[in-house]
Amino acid sequence: MSTKFFNNLDDKTLFAKFQGIVSGMGVNFHTFQAVVGFFRSSGWFKLRDEFVNTKKIQILIGIDLDDLFRRHDKGLLFFSASSEEARRQYARAFIEDVQSANYSGEIERGILQFCDDVASGRLEMRIHPSKNLHAKFYLCLPENHNEHTDGWVIMGSSNLSESGLGISPTPRYELNVSMKDYDDVAFCREEFKRLWEEGIPVRPEDIAKARAATHLERHVTPWELWMKVLIDAFGEQAEDEFSMELPDGVRDLKYQRDAVTQGYQMLLRYDGFFLADVVGLGKTIV
Repeated sequence: MSTKFFNNLDDKTLFAKFQGIVSGMGVNFHTFQAVVGFFRSSGWFKLRDEFVNTKKIQILIGIDLDDLFRRHDKGLLFFSASSEEARRQYARAFIEDVQSANYSGEIERGILQFCDDVASGRLEMRIHPSKNLHAKFYLCLPENHNEHTDGWVIMGSSNLSESGLGISPTPRYELNVSMKDYDDVAFCREEFKRLWEEGIPVRPEDIAKARAATHLERHVTPWELWMKVLIDAFGEQAEDEFSMELPDGVRDLKYQRDAVTQGYQMLLRYDGFFLADVVGLGKTIV
């Protein structure tokens, strides 16, 4: 059965759809435009590899003003955010994106590439200040789109992130539809133009300032690097320092405390654990 809908299951992902469009349009794929609820640099650098010949890339982000009302400057916001407040909100989102991303060399290079793309102008980004922007759609266009040329619009639930693209597993159900009829594409193209003009530009200095607040711009000390190794190797055990009161006459031995900490963390994660050690090292005390 042929359908315009796809749901990020099996190989029917948004990422696969973009790959197919790039392959089909070839050198005619001139412009990529997106309106999304939120943006993750981890999603961008995967997509960027597919858009190596795309000349114009514009992404419009709708900020989560509901969350902004809950947490920040309620008196300064009513119907829309100011330019500076919108930029601050995006900076917070960028910092959280960096902090929450799974660490790997590939991901770090991707985030740095995103910063460079904004700085160079290869990637244009704007923030829409309206609380009411909930649409998500993507346009793939030739340089001069008309009724005689190919163009695509994709609409649905997927944001521009690894999970939205279907690159990584997610518990969320995504459903999107792809269309290439000229009238449909032209309508969404005009809608994008209108929304883009209302948007607040993300400037290279905004990205640079947000980047400076993350580990990407910091010179890590040997002590911080050592703590990072411990946390990666032992997880929460490296940081858990809850207090223990020992009975009179029982020696306070660090390796036994470490065993208690490790056991406690295993209980929280797995609801049980095995305690095993050689004779005489204090399993009873632990």
